[in-house]
Parts: sequence; structure tokens; C-alpha cells
Amino acid sequence: MEQLLEEQRASGERPPPLDLPPEEVRAILQQQLEEHHRQVLDQPIPVLGNVSPRKAARTAKGREKVVNWLKTLENHSSKRPDGDPIGEYDFAWMWQELGVAELRK
Repeated sequence: MEQLLEEQRASGERPPPLDLPPEEVRAILQQQLEEHHRQVLDQPIPVLGNVSPRKAARTAKGREKVVNWLKTLENHSSKRPDGDPIGEYDFAWMWQELGVAELRK
């Protein structure tokens, strides 16, 4: 999702306007982000040694990498402009689902 948005910004291309209230657009984007991140949990991630976050979280060294990866996602998201649905995304469920919530600082 972010990559698509970045590509659109870089090309100057604007998505067609939606005739939806802003809160409905926000809800749709939040749902798409959650679906994307749920899929990512089972896909190999290069920064995690080309294993999925779920698999990496099974070992101490892997958990450390998962924590750093999640922090990177959160930090990148937090740098979005105010009101941006990507910047408002709550990653807490991912920490919980991967069993590393107690390492979140």
C-alpha cells in the first residue's frame, strides 16, 4: 500500500477522488493495511533473514530481529503527516500476535 502511494506521489499521479466521507475512506484504508500486514506475517522478510516474522519470532535471535523490524515499521508510520491513515495505524496487534508484546518499549 505504501509502495503504491509512494509510486503515485513520485509520478505526480493522483488517484481518482472517492465520493465517500473521509471517515469511511480512513476505515477502508485501515482495513487494507491490516489485511496487508496479516499476509506479511507469513511471508519471508529480507531483514529477518528471509524468513517470515512468525518463524523468526520462534527464536531469541529472531525475536530481536522481529522487534527491530516492528519498531522500524512503527517509526516509519509515525513520520506520516497528521491525519494520514497510515500514520495512525496501530501495530499493537502485530506485537501481540508475534508474541513479542512484552518487548515493546
